[in-house]
Amino acid sequence: MTRVDSDALCPYDGANMRIARVPGMVLGAAALVVAVAGCADESANRVVVWSDIPEVAAYIELFNSAQSSYRAELQYHERPAERLRRAEDQPDLLISRYLANRDTAELMRPLDRLLSTGRVDEEAFYPDLLALGRFDGSQRFLPLSFDLPVIMFNRDADLELGTYAIDTAELRELGSAFNQRSDGRFTRMGFSPQWNAAFLYTLAQARGVGFREADREMPDWSETALSKTLEYLEEWEAEHNEGNDEVARFTDRYLYDPDYQLLMRERIRFAYRSASDFFSKREAQREALDYRWLADDRMIRVLDGPVSTAISRTAQNRDGAESFLEWLYRRETQELLLQDLQRKRIQSFGILGGFSAVTAVNEELFPRYYPELLGRVPPNRFLRFPNAHPEYWQRLRRDEIEPWLKRRLTQGSTEQSLEQRLRTWLMRRGD
Repeated sequence: MTRVDSDALCPYDGANMRIARVPGMVLGAAALVVAVAGCADESANRVVVWSDIPEVAAYIELFNSAQSSYRAELQYHERPAERLRRAEDQPDLLISRYLANRDTAELMRPLDRLLSTGRVDEEAFYPDLLALGRFDGSQRFLPLSFDLPVIMFNRDADLELGTYAIDTAELRELGSAFNQRSDGRFTRMGFSPQWNAAFLYTLAQARGVGFREADREMPDWSETALSKTLEYLEEWEAEHNEGNDEVARFTDRYLYDPDYQLLMRERIRFAYRSASDFFSKREAQREALDYRWLADDRMIRVLDGPVSTAISRTAQNRDGAESFLEWLYRRETQELLLQDLQRKRIQSFGILGGFSAVTAVNEELFPRYYPELLGRVPPNRFLRFPNAHPEYWQRLRRDEIEPWLKRRLTQGSTEQSLEQRLRTWLMRRGD
């Protein structure tokens, strides 16, 4: 891990922030520690922030420029919550996805004082999102941002859709209507669920499978809902795309180009992405595309792993950490963050890659910076927020759950049940 020598940065100047640039990352950093502290690292005004989200570096820079009482220092660590359990050095603040869970909660200070005194407005949050950070009667985590599922399509497509969302039933029917055959094979295909394994997982969660944190041995889910979701997907491919073999032939023949190019060529009608992916595209690409939020039974399920923040139980500077959070949740701060993103032309979306956890910021500020969102920010009543998940969930989902869902859909059976696959993965990991 590389550490920037803070002595070399004294006196502090925002322009002196050093950010390692690694291919494929917006702001950095496989092994990054950004020191944005003043000259006296050991002084009481130092606030140490751990995160695995490179964009946090810009927030640290703005905080240090906005006030002189505290100097924040960002240390980039893969899986900061996991590191917290074994590292001798300890942070004041953590900012990460998959942070808000029961195992990590015991390592965090209650944040109720911030809410009860009004330093952070409890009423400003999406209620169900805020509730994800509550454990044993106290608020241990505050949400920062969340992501949504997107179905994108060619802006010139003549589709009659609602303002906010496209339901899975509509997606299935409209995709099928776009299908076209020539010389005994598909030359156009509207949409196949198996094109994107993340779509399979998102749909499973939307239809009540409910993967969630349970105990240290295994996560929990509804096996009944999983079976019904798989039946629904199998029926989708059989009735609307003439089966897995036809989908495989079409996929092998045509789906080697980026999805937005396939949409423009009218080779496919729809493609699945997250909002963070879609709005991080270059404007020249986005202006040729339109989108709707993916819904099931009219509800839009927020993607797993909202970004949240917490103050470590071992924090040496609790007051400084609270001051940072108080600053971060102000409306004017969040607008400054959006402005900074656009001014620097950073290819990232919104607040740390997602919508703000503060309702008014999404409804009033986001459309100013993302005109495509005008009239499209989904009201709270249409959102269903996810369950809590353990810190390792993103890796488990990527390595095991999504591949298992795709094999189960395309092959009809798998060598092991999902429970067996997850048990094996967790045993190898040591959980």
